[in-house]
Amino acid sequence: MRLEKIVPEDKEEIRAMSAGIWEGNDYIPKVFDRWVEDEGFYKGVLDDRIIAVCKYTRHPGGVLWLEGLRVHPKLQNKGYGSEVAGMFHRLITSKEYTALRFMTDATNAKSIHLAEKRGFDVVLELYHLDYEGVGDEEEGIAQEYDLGAVKDFVFSSREYQTYRKMYIKNWTAYDLTPELLEEELKAGNCFSVKENDEIQGVIFMNYHRRYGRVSVPFLAGADPVVDKLIRHAMWWSGEYGKGYLLLKTPFQKVKEMAETAGMELAPYRKVLVLELKNK
Repeated sequence: MRLEKIVPEDKEEIRAMSAGIWEGNDYIPKVFDRWVEDEGFYKGVLDDRIIAVCKYTRHPGGVLWLEGLRVHPKLQNKGYGSEVAGMFHRLITSKEYTALRFMTDATNAKSIHLAEKRGFDVVLELYHLDYEGVGDEEEGIAQEYDLGAVKDFVFSSREYQTYRKMYIKNWTAYDLTPELLEEELKAGNCFSVKENDEIQGVIFMNYHRRYGRVSVPFLAGADPVVDKLIRHAMWWSGEYGKGYLLLKTPFQKVKEMAETAGMELAPYRKVLVLELKNK
């Protein structure tokens, strides 16, 4: 098997391969064109046939985000996944990076084992909750544009530390930096609860048009405020998204509040962020 960059002409072959993954709901065809334009989209080729794909994306700060590892459904459990992962690992570790990271569901024991053998550590565990529907609008919540106040609140919060200073946008974890906060505020993705003009809690929401869902990358505040913000997100996702909300949280208490509000845990319950530092 050999590893080669994916080119536009590979689209139909990869689309056909993806049709047999996740009951035809694989997202690779939706991002194919964008990924081809990026660096880092590769295929495993055997006998001139694409049998696997994988992707890395360069994040600010020198982090390489790994995603999209797929093996042809008819060739799974034959060792090809391990082989292409090994080739891909050698490729990316030859590049400049500060850390390699990826996210997977907690039941993906094989991928987690292979990653840990290569030196990756689990750095963040997150409950994964979903909601489909339209909740009720909450009062006292507004879009927040005061960057200084949000920075002070977020970077001094326990949540910032527990999230390992990461921002969990859909299925990708970014470093939560002042620059990222500024981008999100300018985009109108931050909402707050205030008392006497002081922020008591914040929630960030991103609408992912390509997937038809809203995700909550970061949420902070005292329990009653967080409960209110979760319910607002359930309403907001129906009003301004497609009625599908995704929440990943490291806190059991937030998980319980979300379930009480009507959200449900995914069958795999948790997702993990794994990281390999460049020493």
